[in-house]
Amino acid sequence: MTAAMTDKIKLAVIGSPVEHSLSPSIHARFAKALGIDIEYSRIDVTRDTLADFIKRAADTHNQNCERVSCALDGFNITMPLKEAIIPYLAELDATARECAAVNTVVVRRGGLFGYNTDGAGVVRSLQTAVPDLRGKAALILGAGGAAKAALAALHNEGAAVTILTRRDAAHDVFSAESLAPLATAADIIINATPLGMSRGADSVEFSDLSWLGAIKPGAVILDAVYNPPQTRLLTRARELGITALGGFGMLAYQAQEAFTLFTGTPPPTGLAATIWRELETG
Repeated sequence: MTAAMTDKIKLAVIGSPVEHSLSPSIHARFAKALGIDIEYSRIDVTRDTLADFIKRAADTHNQNCERVSCALDGFNITMPLKEAIIPYLAELDATARECAAVNTVVVRRGGLFGYNTDGAGVVRSLQTAVPDLRGKAALILGAGGAAKAALAALHNEGAAVTILTRRDAAHDVFSAESLAPLATAADIIINATPLGMSRGADSVEFSDLSWLGAIKPGAVILDAVYNPPQTRLLTRARELGITALGGFGMLAYQAQEAFTLFTGTPPPTGLAATIWRELETG
């Protein structure tokens, strides 16, 4: 635990953009249920301002610091900093080392300690539809921190994983022609890219979703995107009768793991699932 239970625990989520993050409200629910006093803020941090943020976040003795980013007990990390944060950390847990991405940092006297709870969020979410992941064939779309965390976590659960990235500039690797043969063999398909995310003028969608027709019966789709709550991928999959999970489950379960790291106390059993249902129903 990073702070005495009688003290206010100061937390934040950093990234850019970060103003729409749901992490403050989720962690507040966990804290209220346990009677723990926390202060959880959103702090816009870019790659260019990360070094300055780190100096202030770890300065636990600076009495003149007026911004919440000073003297934090811990913070969550979102795009685009999950990999950029690593050089500033004193130590990584095994999962963070394996996937080379961090989404949770705990501040201790020895420095900043990095963890990755995204993979646990993916697994817990998937297990609501596929309780036993051993031997399942999973296809992950993406190459970022979320994709790497899902890859590591699914490997640890005994799944066979194929990962497909968008880095081939010569053609659209997420076209129906590219995806259909892989989708045919997959028990689980995870969209760990920003495709479908609401980002204003910068929003990018799947060019073609007809590959969903190639998915074998009983397969499950998990879309890590949760803004908007109902992506085109989820909508089309559900129209075809495919079990499709949105990103709120992953979000709630990874937050559950992060909260436990921050406070030393796990949230009440079932609360993450309740939050997931409430987020999905608005």
